[in-house]
Amino acid sequence: MRYGPAMIPARILLADDEETFRASVAVLLRREGYDCDVASSGEEAAELLAKAQYDLLISDLRMPGNMDLELLRGVSNGGAVLPVIVVTAYPSVPTAVEAMRFAVVDYLVKPFDFDDLLRSVRRALETRKAARMLESLRDVLADGSTVAQIARRVAAPTNGSASDVLTPREREIVAALSSGQRVGAIAERLRVSEHTVRNHLKAVYRKLDVHSQVELLSRWRAPGQRA
Repeated sequence: MRYGPAMIPARILLADDEETFRASVAVLLRREGYDCDVASSGEEAAELLAKAQYDLLISDLRMPGNMDLELLRGVSNGGAVLPVIVVTAYPSVPTAVEAMRFAVVDYLVKPFDFDDLLRSVRRALETRKAARMLESLRDVLADGSTVAQIARRVAAPTNGSASDVLTPREREIVAALSSGQRVGAIAERLRVSEHTVRNHLKAVYRKLDVHSQVELLSRWRAPGQRA
């Protein structure tokens, strides 16, 4: 799956201790337009997951740091909904059943065709998109909206203002971006950290289902979409 210049590619973490497999699959995924990081052990993968947000994890079932599914268990207990594709050269019914207890959306046996992996990746990312929509609904509920208000937003998302689902602080930040202010200047004016501003923007991206600042501002400035 390739993305346009205004889109942010899906970010994938590939964890596998087999160097040839890891390197070749990473190259192929990047050629398809995905942003792919790699890890050679469960510990390395866990460190990367703690530092950055990913849309999908592709993980070997048995490797250093995941011999007892520690990595999958950590992902499952992390709170965020991160889909996982498991790959293994040593399939068994017990391990498959155990793996499926976690956030596993597919189970592929090596060797497999790259096209099969791509189909699985696309399905998993659709799962991630649906999960983000649910997260957005939870955020709206946390803002105190009623069920009826949420239903109206879901039923007719393009008829109202793009700012309807945003909190006052989120609207303030997007309006500042729209006026040409940079993140650093916004953070200074609001007396918060740049990290806080970026976290607000991540929530905005998720709620409005946009993938770049260009797409966000284009929607914000579109006729009938301003606050």
